[in-house]
Amino acid sequence: RVAAIEMLIKRFVSHYDKKCQIVSLGGGYDTLLFRLHDPFLPFVSSLGHGLAASLFVDLDYPETCRNKAAIIRNRSELASVIFRDLSVDSTDKSPTIETAHYILQPMDLTNRQAMEDFLATGKVDVTLPTLFLSECVLIYINPDAVNPTLQYLQSQFTNSCIIVPLNIHFIKCCINTRFHYLKQIR
Repeated sequence: RVAAIEMLIKRFVSHYDKKCQIVSLGGGYDTLLFRLHDPFLPFVSSLGHGLAASLFVDLDYPETCRNKAAIIRNRSELASVIFRDLSVDSTDKSPTIETAHYILQPMDLTNRQAMEDFLATGKVDVTLPTLFLSECVLIYINPDAVNPTLQYLQSQFTNSCIIVPLNIHFIKCCINTRFHYLKQIR
């Protein structure tokens, strides 16, 4: 599963010459962003500098974001990927991180209004090609609770696709979200 997802991401990022963004929906403590920046991985070295020109957005529950932010701020090898040359306050307890290429944003995926409010800030460019990634979280959320948010995202990001392994309910809900792209990049 991990290799297949990374292959799709590589093709997506390469196809758009890094002028794209990835939005992780409920990724928890997934290390994808850091793996994409590891110059020793063949997957990254073939992309040059990984996702340096792209935006990576992590949306997750507040407590998960708070813990993840603390881990990032207190581990120099992780902080260097996120903050690059910016100074890092390891005592900062905020669950949010925002840099030019990374956003960690607390978000309840069942709260459409919170998603609307977040997108209204303009921090994420809805016109850029966007790859949504939801590896597991959606299988734990009632489709009736999350579908309004997902449908809203679909309406806002007209040039997007999604990777959702093993989640039939979501695929039924968002069938028009350019799934043909995944067929084209095989």
